[in-house]
Amino acid sequence: RRDVLSKKPTKNPDETTEVVTLEAEIDRQIGDLVPQKAREEVVRRVSTTLTAEFFSGPIAHPRHLREYESILPGAADRIISMAENQNDHGIDINNKILAAEIADRRLGMIFGACSFAGLVICALISALYTKGAIIPGLFLTAAAIGAVSTFINGRKNGG
Repeated sequence: RRDVLSKKPTKNPDETTEVVTLEAEIDRQIGDLVPQKAREEVVRRVSTTLTAEFFSGPIAHPRHLREYESILPGAADRIISMAENQNDHGIDINNKILAAEIADRRLGMIFGACSFAGLVICALISALYTKGAIIPGLFLTAAAIGAVSTFINGRKNGG
């Protein structure tokens, strides 16, 4: 059975403070509810369940870094370096994605503007060569629908 109480030295060498561990507190709280034979196993299981840790981040928990460093000197620096490199790589990828999206939108705007101008020019030319308004109207309608749908879709897509 693990010690349930530990002595912790204070600044004054003549006195020590008793630190109650998790196991000791569970043992005290259980009291007479659990028979003595099963008590040690219950305390162990409950303390194991209660002391589970969750840590999330780009690098290991500081305690784990210390342990890595004690096993392999220089490991903590390598782990932190690896996390920094991974972070830099992620930033670089995000910047490339953003630049590609901007270039894509810019190219789309240029093609859209050229298509719009082409349809308007076709409408003007057809108006000069034909006596009716049907063909120029079709060109202008296509240009207007394309322009309006681009503005509406651009708004819906966050642009």
